Amino acid sequence: MTLAAALVSGVLVAVVAWGAWGNGLTAGRFNGAELSPAQELPALTLKRADGLPFTTADTAGRLSLFFFGYTLCPDVCPMTLGQVAKVRRELGADAQYVDAYFVTVDPERDTPERLAGYTAGFDPAIIPLTGAPEELERARAAFGALAQKRPVPDSAVGYLMDHTATLYLVDPDSRIRLLYSFTTTPGQIAADLRR
Repeated sequence: MTLAAALVSGVLVAVVAWGAWGNGLTAGRFNGAELSPAQELPALTLKRADGLPFTTADTAGRLSLFFFGYTLCPDVCPMTLGQVAKVRRELGADAQYVDAYFVTVDPERDTPERLAGYTAGFDPAIIPLTGAPEELERARAAFGALAQKRPVPDSAVGYLMDHTATLYLVDPDSRIRLLYSFTTTPGQIAADLRR
């Protein structure tokens, strides 16, 4: 029951976040919901789990998938990272042209080491990102992503993070172009990336 409640909570956050884009979402040309016009990323600065810096400039000339989550997530995070790993397998050799980023919404517990171990379990090519709370907040705001701590009394974890359950595609011009729900198939995402 707790898992179902957490999943429903995450989905509700996703619905609210998709609503934030208003009438800017269109359907038709792609399998994902297309932002029209595409939303340019501001200058973001985060830190990769390997200690190297990440900036918005890293997305220039590349296709990039972004997901906001945390390592203790019981449901949508492992489902989505598994989905990203399958997308990369579907792409085969073309996966070299696509970057995948996992941005923590729980920097309090998600150390760089923990993030690196977690993402590597799905696909070593997924790049975990962290940063100072204000940097992470700025990144979430740029994507319209939400995150909120929810206490879980009498639990070893202490709290869960309700967060947006959306996978974002950033185009080679560093613009947020497409949004995917966790129900989108890896084949559909791969087809959009190829297109």
